[in-house]
Amino acid sequence: MVLLVACQPDVTSFADTSGPVGSSVVITGTGFTHATRVTFNGAPAAYTVTNDRSIAAVVPPLSTAGPISVTATNLTGVSSTAYNVTGGGPTLTSASSIVSGGDYSCSLVTGGAAKCWGDVPGALPGSGLRLTPSDVAGLSGVTQLAAGAEFACALASGGVSCWGYNSYGALGNGTLTDSETNPTPVAGVANATQISAGWAHACALISGGTIKCWGADSSGQLGDQTDGDGNGVRLAPVSVVGITNAVQVAAGVDFTCARLATGTVECWGNSSDGRLGSPTAGGFSLVPLVVPGVTGATDLSTGGSHACAVVTGGQVMCWGGNYLGQLGAGNTDVQTQPVTVAGISGATAVAAGGVLTCAIRGDASVACWGSNTAHELGDWRAADPSPSPVTPLGVAGASRISVGSGHACALVTGSHVMCWGDDINAQLGSGGNFERWQPVAVLP
Repeated sequence: MVLLVACQPDVTSFADTSGPVGSSVVITGTGFTHATRVTFNGAPAAYTVTNDRSIAAVVPPLSTAGPISVTATNLTGVSSTAYNVTGGGPTLTSASSIVSGGDYSCSLVTGGAAKCWGDVPGALPGSGLRLTPSDVAGLSGVTQLAAGAEFACALASGGVSCWGYNSYGALGNGTLTDSETNPTPVAGVANATQISAGWAHACALISGGTIKCWGADSSGQLGDQTDGDGNGVRLAPVSVVGITNAVQVAAGVDFTCARLATGTVECWGNSSDGRLGSPTAGGFSLVPLVVPGVTGATDLSTGGSHACAVVTGGQVMCWGGNYLGQLGAGNTDVQTQPVTVAGISGATAVAAGGVLTCAIRGDASVACWGSNTAHELGDWRAADPSPSPVTPLGVAGASRISVGSGHACALVTGSHVMCWGDDINAQLGSGGNFERWQPVAVLP
């Protein structure tokens, strides 16, 4: 019998001893295994163990210029050697939040202004790509942003303004006319404290715990217990019936959920694929239904056909569509009731997208599960799909997380933003629209 003994790693040299942020680094030494982990000054790096004497790594996006320590670690020991970063890449450094819609993302920046990148709302589809963050005209004093499929909204001084695609009344301004340049006020919304945008409808949490919604209403997702003005839309906000103690609202694709002051969650609208979390729901529900088993909820997010909540103890529970493992249940079975995501504890936030979900762990690291077709799990080595959590490479110190149709972003230490996944419409904000195999820093 042959006994395999793990050796302590020993970093001896580099093919090149210096290079800029994002450059490839070949680390040579001995004792490398597939259990070896690589960090640059403590920051996780994207890397591949080629063999027991070679590791191919990438200088992490947020590394600063100057000498840093490259460390290889496994169960038997640690080894470090100095490497010189010749230039730190320019990054967005003034972000205070991050939201992601279909193929774009937006951040709040200093002064309450907003910047967006990708296939941004208001631009003609396919021709309005913003390769790097661009200012949204006419916004100031904004305290929150919300990103829908092809429209976005901003909250300022209790009022809401929206811009972008408006064929279903998602802008809430009483018309079906698109707003391609400036955000327009949503009529009849005051004292709003939080907003959320779905595929073609949006909602605002009003001070005191009530909710108003507007836009598409074909499945009763607006909560006024109708299906719109006879054509499946509401051009102006309506009040959600039966919700008086909400602390958060989340709009998805044809359904809406609310987190209540009691720590429970209720959902209404389209119930296909179990997205309302209630096994008693028919094709849709005009009234809010309690999601069974969810208690002590502290965060809530809705995606394409699924929803997730952070609950007592920092666990994450998800329900609904699961074709690509976006529920994190270890399988791809539709779940009409909540299931607990394995391996997640101490979570502080969760974000559900099209067929992808991400959460921030208690140590400010990120975990993602679901589709990995465009590397949206942040690790090109992960399975596609992955119904179990994967840690995106090089992402640490996260405080906010967002997920779009096929990409994700995180606000990290230093008011930087990192994004990963599909970049065909420049939704990663890194100056191009080409395939990325690991997370990148958003440019200024």
